[in-house]
Amino acid sequence: MRSATAKLLRWLAVLLLTALAVTAVHRFYGRPALGVDDANMFFTYADHLAHGQGLVYNVGGERVEGFTSFLWTLFCAAVFRLAASPERIVLALSVVLFALTHVVLLRGLRRAVAPAAAWPYEALYLLLVFSSPAYVLWTTITLMDTCLWGTLLALATYACLAPSSSRPGHAALAALAALMVMARPESMVVVPLFVVLWGLRQWEAGAGRRALGAGALYAAVFAATLAGLTVFRMAYFGVPLPNTYYAKVSPALAYNVFHGLSYARSYLQSSAIASIAVAVALVVVVWRVVTLLRPARGSAARAPGFSPFEAVAWVSAGLLVVPVVTGGDHFMLFRFYQPAYPVFCLTLVLGAARLGLADRARAALGRLHGAAAPVMALAVLSLGAVWVFDFDQQPTWLGLLKAQPMRHEFRIADRGVRRGAGFAELFSREPRLPSIGVIAAGGIKRTYPGTIIDLMGLNNTLVAHSKGDRRGVRSHAAFQKPLFYELDPDILVLDPEGPAPLDGFENLVLKGLLGDREFNDRYVFADVRKAGWGPGHGRGYFKCAFLEALRQRGLYEIVTFEAPPAGA
Repeated sequence: MRSATAKLLRWLAVLLLTALAVTAVHRFYGRPALGVDDANMFFTYADHLAHGQGLVYNVGGERVEGFTSFLWTLFCAAVFRLAASPERIVLALSVVLFALTHVVLLRGLRRAVAPAAAWPYEALYLLLVFSSPAYVLWTTITLMDTCLWGTLLALATYACLAPSSSRPGHAALAALAALMVMARPESMVVVPLFVVLWGLRQWEAGAGRRALGAGALYAAVFAATLAGLTVFRMAYFGVPLPNTYYAKVSPALAYNVFHGLSYARSYLQSSAIASIAVAVALVVVVWRVVTLLRPARGSAARAPGFSPFEAVAWVSAGLLVVPVVTGGDHFMLFRFYQPAYPVFCLTLVLGAARLGLADRARAALGRLHGAAAPVMALAVLSLGAVWVFDFDQQPTWLGLLKAQPMRHEFRIADRGVRRGAGFAELFSREPRLPSIGVIAAGGIKRTYPGTIIDLMGLNNTLVAHSKGDRRGVRSHAAFQKPLFYELDPDILVLDPEGPAPLDGFENLVLKGLLGDREFNDRYVFADVRKAGWGPGHGRGYFKCAFLEALRQRGLYEIVTFEAPPAGA
């Protein structure tokens, strides 16, 4: 009965904290309904797949894998097939996965610590995890695959904390390995790490021979799933890796590692919790490596001896390194590290349990008399809560009252949806919808049925596979100016309402295109509306020949704007 009550309280605590945290970030960020712009790329593919149009960005266009999670795309496709308001269902699914992540890790924590003494460490874990609004944001209201990857990492971490020796347990872990391969490309590194750590934990439990057989099963399932996915990609898309890899990742490993190290450093500077956890994990890893490399004394063989704490420390170290190798990410608030944040917190909590901090705290309070003990406990908890919630994370929960650093990402998606609808209405009488070149390719494609040309290459193989070193603005470096004239969009739509400044972000990622004389000879910035200022409206850089054709039709009101002076 006591165990059932504790389990119920654990669930209720997670659900209550999840509801409060998600409601808070959703309200702080203006109650976004569409997620960030990249989430809408997932939704475009999911919508097309759900309605039998295939894995394409433009209906009738090339097959292209412009998404980074095959599994999340399939989930979203099922939602789009069944639901009238798919974004709400995806948000609900994200919140459920978010809560499940912490139920799983709390269960693993109880398996690693004596259940009777686990509650202070469970409370500490929840305090650390929910102190980060960036983590809550990225794994819920962005509607990205981050929540799914975080849940899979939690399940794999639990398997290392409490390795199963049963056949159903082995089957579940084999299925988990397959799901992780389909969920993220970095699983090619992460899954082998978990398999090795699981095997070492089984060895520690005295099931070494059985671990070899189960490890072979996991390795076989991992290899078969990866091979099957690669064969499918080759047959369907013609390439072995997602198109996003070719568009984003530089072939120069040194360049990726340099920027990846900067990304990791900035993340650790943004969170004292993560930085302390990573420091602890690295100390444990280095100590273990030194221990294993040190010559053994005598003839007795040394067992690996991986405790739950050490296993989670190795997981934390591995999850720290993976984004370094790929060069990091361009989004604010460190998207690639957010799924790993609960594992970082768990590392700290298990380290505290290893030191017996809860028992020491009880002993110290026991030496106080009268009301001093509860007063001291309340003071320590209050100071800890203030530090965690106001001074540790960037941004802090209190800081969100003043500024929301990701708000513009939601605005990009919302503005893209409105612009796509405006262009669709504007050109509804045309026999052929004009092609539109864009930098932000998510929201606008949701509502524009014509051809959208993704100039950053995520959804365009010509740009993604073009020659170049991918150096420049992170994840926006595949564009080459000659490709623009080859793609030849009728309209170029950028974020500003007027002509983009030559020193702005848009011209930076377009590598100076807006200042080229050839571009200014071919394109002019204009505002186009239906004659009589009816519904439908579009602003952007229109190709001069296309704009002249619109004038001759007499169906549009056209106002041109002076662009910045052309470069040499």
